[in-house]
Amino acid sequence: MGTLDGPHDAAHRISHLGVAGFGALWLIACAALLFGGGTKNDLFTDLFLQALAIAALLLALSKLRLEQLSTERRQLIWIAGTVALVPLLQVVPMPYFFWSWLPGRSEIFAAQSAAGVQSFWQPFSLDPAASLAAFRSLLPALAVVALGVQLRLSQLRQIGLLVLPAALLMVPIGIAQVAGGPHSPLRPYLPTNPHDAVGLFANRNHYAALMVVALMMALTYARAPIVPLRRSIDNHLWIGACLLLGSILLLGIVLSRSRAGFLFAGFGVAAMLLLASLQRREQPKFWSWLIGFSVLASLVAFQFGFLAIADRLTTLGGSDLRWNVAPSSLGLAAHFGFLGSGIGTYPAAYAAFEPLEKVTSLYVNHAHNDYLELLVDAGVIFVVLLLWFASFLRRLGASVRWRDVHSEQVFRAGAFLALCLLLAHSFFDYPLRTTALSVVFAWLLVVLVAPATEPQTREKRR
Repeated sequence: MGTLDGPHDAAHRISHLGVAGFGALWLIACAALLFGGGTKNDLFTDLFLQALAIAALLLALSKLRLEQLSTERRQLIWIAGTVALVPLLQVVPMPYFFWSWLPGRSEIFAAQSAAGVQSFWQPFSLDPAASLAAFRSLLPALAVVALGVQLRLSQLRQIGLLVLPAALLMVPIGIAQVAGGPHSPLRPYLPTNPHDAVGLFANRNHYAALMVVALMMALTYARAPIVPLRRSIDNHLWIGACLLLGSILLLGIVLSRSRAGFLFAGFGVAAMLLLASLQRREQPKFWSWLIGFSVLASLVAFQFGFLAIADRLTTLGGSDLRWNVAPSSLGLAAHFGFLGSGIGTYPAAYAAFEPLEKVTSLYVNHAHNDYLELLVDAGVIFVVLLLWFASFLRRLGASVRWRDVHSEQVFRAGAFLALCLLLAHSFFDYPLRTTALSVVFAWLLVVLVAPATEPQTREKRR
């Protein structure tokens, strides 16, 4: 009788960064959750986070050994690096005569020629400063990827404990913001949604997106505590505490009046119920706890916040500005020949080519559909990257052992579901353009590519 060493055992022994890497990742995650709720990318807090990310990247890259990483980790690094390379390549100057032939540039070329402006070189991006700003916004998430692929899954699970207290902190802040009205001094960003809970974000949808991820993590930690609980009473207390936290987070989602947050919270709880049903024989008590949570949390949310969001649920149709912007955005992508106008240039490009019959007093700063906006910004390059990432994500989903009740596999399943909810939310908003949520997204990815470290044994043949 004995054990066989395998890839999981090798992964358990490898520790590329140790305490320094774990500390750097913890610091970036904590700083991003507290100060990364804006979307303008030119605030002091954004610059601070980007400077911190550069230092972390230098540390991570100095220790990175690709040959010691699994195939999934290496592929994640290649995907992240390629995404970061796109805005950098778009600011590289090209010959002016070639640039003027590109789709969507003829009007600009004619205007510059009429004004007597002459240039020998011109970057692909219509707004190079915006493209560089978009690249800078990627730095914290890139640092999380570079650090995370060199850490154990057990260490990455501990990083998730930062998400829960950060989200929990924002719920009373959000309640105070609603009580204080549109001029509450607790609102950290202006302009913002003046009548809703936004926490430490500039947008109620982004606040709700973090609440949804934290809700999924609370339900996941309820089944997969980091420290094994020996006594039954301790296990019951732990599950009860996690589900109580989930109820508070659900209340925060409803108070935000975010329709997407409310809907995806429901989808998330339903997915966790389905997952628990697959393992009902192994964990019958948790199934009962989760059923009770779903009923009680729904009643609490309905009692304290459903009426606040009910009026917004009736405007899911054509009266919403985002549905009016979508056809114009698709036409804008076609205007640039599906080659893109440059990462980060959507606001300027849309303002320049917005149909006159759709001009309103509202400023369109985003398409409120990140996939559509990136189609305008990057065109066919975005489509290729999206297909590459979708194939990568499909393999990650196939690698999750959905029926396995081991704590690490349960955590990987919860991380995958939370990741999918963030990606789905991006169809209705732009959550990943905030540093806080892009860092959380990157953390979920490195969790999914981390090899399991739970000891697995089997008998040797005699």
